[in-house]
Amino acid sequence: RLLTLRQMGKISYKKDRFKEARKWFEKAAENKHPEALRYLGILHFLGQGMDINYKQASEWFEQAVRAGDLEASDTFVSFVSSSKFYYLLFGGDHAFETNRFFQQSYVL
Repeated sequence: RLLTLRQMGKISYKKDRFKEARKWFEKAAENKHPEALRYLGILHFLGQGMDINYKQASEWFEQAVRAGDLEASDTFVSFVSSSKFYYLLFGGDHAFETNRFFQQSYVL
């Protein structure tokens, strides 16, 4: 069932039906499915089907890494390094702690 929820999310995502994709990924995320958690981070970071929410995005990416999704860390670092807005909105302690977490995740 988990695989099906994630697959439905990916199908919806590829068809640019982001609100529908979010619904499927959220259902899979209830069971800590790593890829679904990463996709929720992507949706929030890019504002796909919702308002951009960098803080929520970083929380989804962190959960994905903790659930074992090694690609989540790379995705997040790629997004953050290409987005000055993240640092403008979440500078200081939050940005430092988030970056420290994702840098440490490479060591896992």
